[in-house]
Amino acid sequence: MSLQSRPKQRKLPPGYDPDFPYFIRQRELIVRLAEQAAHERERAARRELRRTRTRRRLALLRPTRRVAAMAAVLSLIAASAGAVVLGRRGSGTPANTTPTMAATGSLNGERWTLLAWHRAGELCIELLAGESEQSTCDLAPTGNQVQTLKLQSPANDYVFGVTGATVQRANVRLHGHHLAVPTSPTTTTGHAAGIPTNVRWFVSGEGR
Repeated sequence: MSLQSRPKQRKLPPGYDPDFPYFIRQRELIVRLAEQAAHERERAARRELRRTRTRRRLALLRPTRRVAAMAAVLSLIAASAGAVVLGRRGSGTPANTTPTMAATGSLNGERWTLLAWHRAGELCIELLAGESEQSTCDLAPTGNQVQTLKLQSPANDYVFGVTGATVQRANVRLHGHHLAVPTSPTTTTGHAAGIPTNVRWFVSGEGR
């Protein structure tokens, strides 16, 4: 007659609590959840900071009629007096200006705004889209020069910049392929914002 072998019972050390591993796992879970909550609070704070900065910048684009009229008059006076020559190296330092809307549009339902201003003789541009922003300052491009930047927003990937007067299409790279983005001449609005008349601009992008 064969005897069935019984499974050996593992001996536990004295004072060992069989529920101890469970409590360890629960503590690790609680720590992970607390860390995730802290990271989420930090991300929310960063998003709110970006929203606040964007709202403040957009508030600059809503001047009163009197302020807008004064700015237009001062711009005409400066242009007629020849006090500022834009976009040429060694042509003097233009006065510093505040960010002003040069162009606006939408892509995939998301509104974007292109700002321009002058700082220490350089042309500055900035793109606002959703909660994101990207800017740069450099000498204004001439001839066939192209200055390109990229911006990632919650909805789209943008490519934008300024070019010299001879560039009708800016060859850029986005999402691993090349794009020939049409450029636009500087309008009255763009010139008032600080973009020279011999500089063209472009904004394009694709959904993420």
